[in-house]
Amino acid sequence: MTFAMLSVLLFILFYLNTLPTILKSVFVDYILSNRYKEIKLPNSVTYIGHGAFSHCKSLTSVNIPDGVEKIEDMTFSMCMSLTDIHIPASVKSIGDAAFHWCRSLESISLSDSVTYIGGLSFEHCSRLIVKCPKDSYAYKYCMQNNIKVQI
Repeated sequence: MTFAMLSVLLFILFYLNTLPTILKSVFVDYILSNRYKEIKLPNSVTYIGHGAFSHCKSLTSVNIPDGVEKIEDMTFSMCMSLTDIHIPASVKSIGDAAFHWCRSLESISLSDSVTYIGGLSFEHCSRLIVKCPKDSYAYKYCMQNNIKVQI
């Protein structure tokens, strides 16, 4: 089996969500991190695992489908080229350091359905402006953590 064939097989297994967690991490680190700039996750995804896209250096845009309820810890940490991400209203929980060190991330919209944002989730995201409803959990989190907010 060639490397290209293995890459295709891993890619299919990853998107069918049948790849074991340890292989997902290896797969993302070595296959996706330097090849893909944009990722559109399939509608079958209901959560995004711990560190799934961490350190994807070339990743600039992610479209998370409706139905995803949880973004685990460190999911997008160190994605330093990430500028655009769609977070659907179905997301209720954002784990610790989920977007840690996403220095290029300028804007993110969070609905009032978000009821938990972990520590350091937006640490070192100096350009970030969070768009959220006033008095929402996201608004209170941003105020407590000195993160710019747009209502």
